[in-house]
Amino acid sequence: MKSAQIKPIKVGIFADGLGRKGKGTAIVLRRLIEHLWKAQNLNIHLVYLEGRCDHDLCSIVPSIKVRFFKLRKFSSLLSYAHFFFSSKETFNIVHFPRPQLHPLFWLMKVLQRTRKIVVVFHGAPESHSIPIFETWQTRFNRWFIVFFGRHFIDAGIVLSESAREPVARYYKIPLHRIVVIHTGVDRAFSQIQQHVVTDADKEYLKKNYSIPYPYILTVGRMDPHKNIHRLIEGYAKARSKKDVFPALVIVGGKHEPVYTELVWSTIKKLGIKDYVYFTPFIKDSDLPLVYRCADTFLFVSLSEGFGMPLVEAMASGCPTLASNISAMPEIAGGAAYLADPYNINDIADGIYKMLFDAQLRETLIHKGIERARDFSWERCARETAELYTRLHTDIKL
Repeated sequence: MKSAQIKPIKVGIFADGLGRKGKGTAIVLRRLIEHLWKAQNLNIHLVYLEGRCDHDLCSIVPSIKVRFFKLRKFSSLLSYAHFFFSSKETFNIVHFPRPQLHPLFWLMKVLQRTRKIVVVFHGAPESHSIPIFETWQTRFNRWFIVFFGRHFIDAGIVLSESAREPVARYYKIPLHRIVVIHTGVDRAFSQIQQHVVTDADKEYLKKNYSIPYPYILTVGRMDPHKNIHRLIEGYAKARSKKDVFPALVIVGGKHEPVYTELVWSTIKKLGIKDYVYFTPFIKDSDLPLVYRCADTFLFVSLSEGFGMPLVEAMASGCPTLASNISAMPEIAGGAAYLADPYNINDIADGIYKMLFDAQLRETLIHKGIERARDFSWERCARETAELYTRLHTDIKL
């Protein structure tokens, strides 16, 4: 007698943010889909508003296009409301890549459109001690999950062990339902390790992105928790110790207006505007070279759910300085120089050592390359697929 063929698990992944440029959440979503959609035991479908997905994956992966009602206000909100009420599509699992949940997402369970719901929590939640920029929409989403939505979430994914307990406590989700799945790092960053920096590379970065040489690098938007203003103060203090010193290059756009102004005023107050450079948007294909050409990488954020730039820098063979709090020590795994992100002197001392202690630099380069090998998209996708299977078969998390 032939054994019954196991039916693939049908998973609906909400993918409106798939094509967003310069967003770590979008990169994670893209890489995950690339590795999941061909899996034999999964039947992946992307769900997005029609006309709202401009990434190649949307034309390759089976998709469910939500009818878009163009209105003066709340077009997306009402379009998805119509979908939740009227659609006949059913799933075994729906996967939300961010906690920006539609207020009616729970109807998918109530109306039996899905059995299970998975939500990814990328960043650590807000706290009184760590400032995190929020719009009224993101704050509403947080409160909505805390007071109502959490009852319909079967599993939450966080990207580091350090984020697990804070997310569970903040959103009042039982700890056993919060699963840690590290993200990966693109192979392009590890492949650049063997590349010897040439004059042509330096000229290319200067011509296309106004990046001077030599330089030290940081990656992060102008948000309060990224701690860019203290990094700049530490840089200025370290710079004052030596006549010849690399420029500071900041990859990351303006975001929170008040904090962006604080960063600019800090630069002006310290008199270092000729040594600090903000780049335009950098293409994904050029980012590995930007890391590889840097003398050192700085990441003194106050709060991270994972810290993808940290892994990208280590994979590129760039010696790295990181915060000694939040997810950074866990992700660095002993392969970065750790500094107190609240202490300007500690940041300054770290920058100076990273630049002029040759033995420390060499040690961190080798350790960073080894540590980065622990993070792969194949592993991330495999662990996500395993979570789907456990949920589908009702195995207790």
